[in-house]
Amino acid sequence: MSCKSAMVLVVLMMVMMLMAIGLLAKSVQIDSEDYVVPPVPLQKAPYAEWAHHHWVWIDHGRENQQTLMNLVNSYLSYDIPVGAIDIDSEWSTGINNFIIDKNKFPNMYQFVKTLHSMNIRVICWVTSVVNVDSSNYNEGKEKGYYLNSGSTVKWWHGHGSFIDYSNPDALNWWHNQLNNLLILNETDKSVGIDGWKCDGTDPYVFEFIYIHGHKGHISEREYANMYYRDFFYYTRQIRGDDALIMARPVDSFLGYVYLDFAPRDVVFSGWVGDQDPTFEGLQNAIKNMFHSAWNKYVSFGTDIAGYRGGGKRDLSLYIRWFQMGTFNGLMENGGNGVHEPWGYDTPSLNVTNIYRRYVHIHYELNPYLYSAGINAYANDKSIMTPQCSYTMFTPEFWTYTLGDNILVTPMVDSSSNVVVFFPKGKWVDYFNHDRIIEGGQTMTLNYTSYDQFPVFYKAGSILPFNITSDHVNLFGNSRTNRGYLTIAIHYPHDNTEQVQDIESHGIQVRYIKNTADNTLSVSISAPNSFRKDFKNLKFLLDIRGMVPSSPSGYKISQYSFYEKEYVNLQRVDNVESFNRNIPSFGSYVHMPISKYSVFNSKNQIVDSQKHQPVLIKLHDIIRGVKLVIQ
Repeated sequence: MSCKSAMVLVVLMMVMMLMAIGLLAKSVQIDSEDYVVPPVPLQKAPYAEWAHHHWVWIDHGRENQQTLMNLVNSYLSYDIPVGAIDIDSEWSTGINNFIIDKNKFPNMYQFVKTLHSMNIRVICWVTSVVNVDSSNYNEGKEKGYYLNSGSTVKWWHGHGSFIDYSNPDALNWWHNQLNNLLILNETDKSVGIDGWKCDGTDPYVFEFIYIHGHKGHISEREYANMYYRDFFYYTRQIRGDDALIMARPVDSFLGYVYLDFAPRDVVFSGWVGDQDPTFEGLQNAIKNMFHSAWNKYVSFGTDIAGYRGGGKRDLSLYIRWFQMGTFNGLMENGGNGVHEPWGYDTPSLNVTNIYRRYVHIHYELNPYLYSAGINAYANDKSIMTPQCSYTMFTPEFWTYTLGDNILVTPMVDSSSNVVVFFPKGKWVDYFNHDRIIEGGQTMTLNYTSYDQFPVFYKAGSILPFNITSDHVNLFGNSRTNRGYLTIAIHYPHDNTEQVQDIESHGIQVRYIKNTADNTLSVSISAPNSFRKDFKNLKFLLDIRGMVPSSPSGYKISQYSFYEKEYVNLQRVDNVESFNRNIPSFGSYVHMPISKYSVFNSKNQIVDSQKHQPVLIKLHDIIRGVKLVIQ
C-alpha cells in the first residue's frame, strides 16, 4: 500500500469513528428523551425465581411416580400452588448410579414433562458418594475416580466412596451419568429435571483424616465447594440459568456445633437440615437459619413440621411452623409422617384453608422475596437478619427481618403469647393495616387465633406484591387484577424521599410526601428489559395513610409522554367498576375511610387518625411513570 493510500485510509477511519461517536451521542440523547423516567441500572438476578415458590415432597419409603403425582394434584385441587417437587432418595436402582428405577418411575420423561406443563419444577435427591453395591461403583474404582484410592465410609445409606472432583476424567464420567436425568430423552432434549437436592455427606470426608485425590491434598472445605458447585453450575450449563440446587447453608450437631455446608454462591433455595417434629426442633431450625443469616447465605427455609418422625404432628406446632415457613425465602414442606394440611382438618378447624391462605401470602410476596434475594447476593448479606445478638445458644428473642421491611417473630412454643422486638421506626400489622406499633421496644402480643401471625412491615416502605387470588385480601385488590404488579405505599414518610429498587421487575420506585401542599409524588423508572414480560407490565398502587386535599376526594394525575403534561386519571365510583375498568392510561378508586391507631409498649393508643386508602391502576408504564396524588 502506498503512503498516500495509507493516509487516505487513516482519514476515512477517523471520519467513520467521528460519525460513530456522533451517532452514539445522538442515540443516547434520543433514548433519554424517549422516557418519562429512564431505566435504572439494576442487578440482574443470579438465580431462578422459583427458589421462592412452594416446594413439596414425601419420604422415599412412600414415593413413586403415581404417589408424587397424586400429591401434586391433591394440593392443586385445594387451590394450593406447587412450585417444585422434590424426589427423595432411592429413585434410582442404586445409590447415585443415576439409573432410574422403572418400578417406581416407569416413565420419568413423561412425569417431568407433565409437571413442567403445570409450571412445576422437579429436583432429585443426590450426594457425591457412590455406594459399593451400585452398578457404577466398580468402574469408578478401577479407573481411580474416587477420593483416597476408593476408601469407603459408612453413612446412612450404606457404604460408599466419594467422587474425586479434582480428576478431569472422573468429572466427565460423573457428568455423563448426571445427563441421564438432565436430558431425559435424546429426541426431546428440552425435558430434564431442574436441579438436585444435594444432601450433606460432605462432612464424612473428615473420616479420612488426610483427604487426597488426583490433584493431591484436598481440604474438607475444598471438597464441599467442589461437590455443591459442580451440581449447581453443571446443571445450569445443561438446563440453563433456571436450574437450582437445594442444599444446606448451615446445619448443627446437637444444636450447638454449627457447620457451613454448601458455599454461599449456590445457596438460593437452601434448607437447614433435619429436625425433630417438636417445638424444640422448630427452635433448632430457627437457630440454624439465624447462623445461616449471620454467615450471609442468601435464602433458605426448613422442612415444615420437621423431617424426622412418623405420624401426625401436634396441631399447634404444625400450624405455627408453616406460618413461619411462609415468611422464609423458601417455603418447603415434606419428610416423614403427615405433612399435608388436609391431614390435620377437624370438624372445628379447617387447617387446609389456613395453609392455603399462607401459601398464597408466600406467592404474593414473591417479587419482594426475589428482589430482597438479588439485593442480598449483590451486597454480601442474607435475606434474613436476626434482631438478636450473635449467639451459639438460645437467642434473647426470635424476631428477624425478612428483607429490610418485613418483621417476623416465630411462635416457638404452644403458648398463644409471643415476645416481639420492634426495631426503631413504626411497624404496621401485616394482618390489620390500621394497627401500628412504635418501634424501639419489645411487646408481648397474644395470638389465640390461627388466622394471624406476628408479622409487621415498616411504615413508609415500598412493598411489591403479585396478587393472584382472593384467598389473602390484605394488599392490592383481587385476582380480578391478576397480572398487575401491586406496589404498596402505606403511611408514607413526610418530606423525605424514599427509594426502593424492585429488582424482580427491573424498576426503581421513588416517592416524596410534601406536607406543605399535601401531595404524594411517585416516580417509577421504565422497566429494564431483562425480564421477558417487561413490555406487558402494569402497576396497581395501594396507598394508605393519607387524606385527600379536597372534600370531593383525591385528584390523581399522571405525566403523559405524548402530551408532555400531567393528565388526570379517571376516577371510578366503586371497586366493582374499578375491577372491570381497563382504560388505556389509568384509573383509581377511593376505598372506605378508615382510622389507624399507633400503640406504645403498654398496648395503649398514643395517636389515632382518619385516612382514606386509594387504589390506582397504571397501564402506560413502559416509558416510566410520574404521578401526583393530592
